[in-house]
Amino acid sequence: MDILSLTPALASLEHATLSGTWVMHLGETPSVWWSPGTRRLLEWPAEGAPPALDGAVKVYTDASRPLVMQALVAARDHGTAFDMEAELVTTSGRPLFVRVTGAAERDNNRIIRVAGTIQNIDRSRRAEAHAQMLRERLAELEERWRLATEGSGLGVWDCDMQAETVYFSPQWKQMLGYTEDEVGNTLDEWDSRLHPDDRDACWADLNAHLEGRSDRYINEHRVRCKDGSYKWILDRGKVMSRTADGKPLRVVGTHTDISRRKFLEDVANQVNARYQAIFNSTYQYIGLLSPDGILLEVNDTALGFAALNAAQVIGKAFWECHWFDLDDATRTSVKRAIHRAAQGEFVRQQMDIRGAESMTHIIDFSVKPVRDERNEIAYLVAEGHDVTGRVFAERAMGVKERLFRTAFDDAPIGTAIVGLDGRWIEVNDALSEMLGYDNEVLKGMTFQDITHPDDLDTDIAHVERLLAGEAPHYRMEKRYLCADARVIQCQLDVSLVRDDQGRPQCFLSQIQDLTDQRHAESALEEEKELAQVTLASISDGVVRTDLLGQITFVNDTALRLLKAVELEVLGRPFDRVFQLVSERDGGAIDSPVQRVLRDGMPTEFSSLTTLCLRDQSQVPIEEACSPVRDLHGQLIGAVFVFSDVSATRKLVLQLAHQANHDALTGLPNRRSFVTELDAVRRVALTRQGEHYLLLLDLDYFKRINDQCGHLVGDQVLRDVSGRMRARLRQADLFARLGGDEYGLILRDCPLQQVARIAEGLIRAVATLRVSVAGCDYQLGVSMGVAAIDGTLDTSQLLSRADQACYEAKAFGRGRAVIDGEVLTGNRAALPPERRTVAAAN
Repeated sequence: MDILSLTPALASLEHATLSGTWVMHLGETPSVWWSPGTRRLLEWPAEGAPPALDGAVKVYTDASRPLVMQALVAARDHGTAFDMEAELVTTSGRPLFVRVTGAAERDNNRIIRVAGTIQNIDRSRRAEAHAQMLRERLAELEERWRLATEGSGLGVWDCDMQAETVYFSPQWKQMLGYTEDEVGNTLDEWDSRLHPDDRDACWADLNAHLEGRSDRYINEHRVRCKDGSYKWILDRGKVMSRTADGKPLRVVGTHTDISRRKFLEDVANQVNARYQAIFNSTYQYIGLLSPDGILLEVNDTALGFAALNAAQVIGKAFWECHWFDLDDATRTSVKRAIHRAAQGEFVRQQMDIRGAESMTHIIDFSVKPVRDERNEIAYLVAEGHDVTGRVFAERAMGVKERLFRTAFDDAPIGTAIVGLDGRWIEVNDALSEMLGYDNEVLKGMTFQDITHPDDLDTDIAHVERLLAGEAPHYRMEKRYLCADARVIQCQLDVSLVRDDQGRPQCFLSQIQDLTDQRHAESALEEEKELAQVTLASISDGVVRTDLLGQITFVNDTALRLLKAVELEVLGRPFDRVFQLVSERDGGAIDSPVQRVLRDGMPTEFSSLTTLCLRDQSQVPIEEACSPVRDLHGQLIGAVFVFSDVSATRKLVLQLAHQANHDALTGLPNRRSFVTELDAVRRVALTRQGEHYLLLLDLDYFKRINDQCGHLVGDQVLRDVSGRMRARLRQADLFARLGGDEYGLILRDCPLQQVARIAEGLIRAVATLRVSVAGCDYQLGVSMGVAAIDGTLDTSQLLSRADQACYEAKAFGRGRAVIDGEVLTGNRAALPPERRTVAAAN
């Protein structure tokens, strides 16, 4: 067998296929020949005798060896060919998967040898095993992903960009209140539910990722639920695969319901806004410091006091700020106070500080430590209260005492000092003149002497409460008996004067004659009643609010339009009661009341507003809003006037419909058709898609109309219109242009589908049986078709379709023609001379 050798071609083939050849000779002296390729495969030395068959078989693993031996024996003894895979171990100890084949060679029906091949398939076998392992791993990961998303409440979406389909997981649909079969698999299912205010930003983020300008897509937006409400959604996604030129193939993402988080953020913002409002509106000067005295925050009162802005002081040591820039002693005093407060002490002192324009003020200054939950000092709160006036008042007390005497004597209202027993100790001239008594006469009387008997008990009860310390002062209306026997109605204000030890000394009383005021109030009440009656009787709804936008008045007409009672409306914010949306797009509109309160100017009259009521019904209204001002021109509220224009709006819509529709058939008319054609023509300029214009002309209709009368002709037109409309798509525009001529616009419609639609219309008309007085009349339709080219104007498009319609009639009627070729039935082209004749007819 040593003399066997391979041709160069076979040797090259062994190299290329990682294979070898073997021959087992079954003569008197059995032997085995191994090709060089087999030696290389099994890593046997190129020189030296190869192992015998038994030795060669031992290279196979324990699992493969019996199978190989069984195949060799079957080939040797019975001539059975074999082709199998086995695993062996090379001379160097490397495991290897191989493909082993063998076939018997006969001579006079006697098996003389078995020859075969052995091929290295280790790489493909292991690659297949690895691929299977990866498939199993992927299936496991996908199952874990499914369980994780279902358990976490995430909604999953998977978009196939080529097929233009989207898989929405059950959790995605359930999140919005839908069942499995209530949501389709198009991108529009998501887009149509986006909140109008969020759509542009959402698509901008998504397109940025699809175009490769962002690593991933993340957006927070509102999505409409089945019940009409909106949920806040955190939408995250990523392109999983792209084409060679970078176009996305598959995009996968999740929806997370963040409505609760958004609500909490809103609440937190409101709380922070309230805190800031309180912080900045207090009359105290307040600063928030770190324990080492760095100013972290300061209220507007303190900044305004010194004409500062926050950037000038925030982050600076408190004692180095403008307020204390008087001298070293002031700065040292503040620094020492902060140090003491940082040790846990409450520090309070009176000191001078610097205000705007370097003016010096006296403040009651304090620093208080604030501890955290670990009882450690986290912040220091510095407060200052301007006591300049009080200090100056104390210094000028003597002057004020002299002024009091002057103010008492010259006061325009009655003023008196009354003893604890009710005696008039001091009275001014205004009181004596009011009651008609001389000063000295009055001082010889008590207040009980000139009080109306019906008011005396109430007055004495108030006095007892003052003496008991239950109230610092009191006010009441009471009647006084004048010297001339008149009884006057007065307002009495009484304060109790105490000494330094708090003991009652006397009463200070101020008495004001209310006679003129009562007359004025009575007149005002009558005028108010008249105004209320007037407002209740007018047909417009009238609502008045205060400066906070809360409703303070609503007339009966407004309540009737709101379907509410007065208690449900008064005191509530206007924007909670009136949900106003635009009639054009259904979007919420700015509150007219808030605009008026903000700008102080009346709003323009609007007739395109819709009022949304609690029962989900909507009422079209006309509305206007104006500011309400007091006698001094100060804004005190707003008045909103509105009226129900449902009947007017309905009439307008009816007139608009009549202006754009054919009265006989109810189809759109020529005016509406030409407007839509111009719109489609403009669309054809900006994007791809096939759009077609069809002009239809009834065949033989004139004979029916002439012979049977216009009533029959009108009924035929209605029947034909209904039949053809029923054959069209919902989005197709089908119009009667006049007489027996119709127009049809097919958007996004391939020519093949145009042909099918035209064929259906022809059959629908041809199968209509018109029988009058025992006579049957034939009816048909011819059509001219023109592709809608955005570069042509509407008259050119109509002319092109009209020419095609003439050609359809020239072909023998009952067919559709485009560019001189029959679109339905026989597709032969119209000879040029026939086209000329058709155009002439």
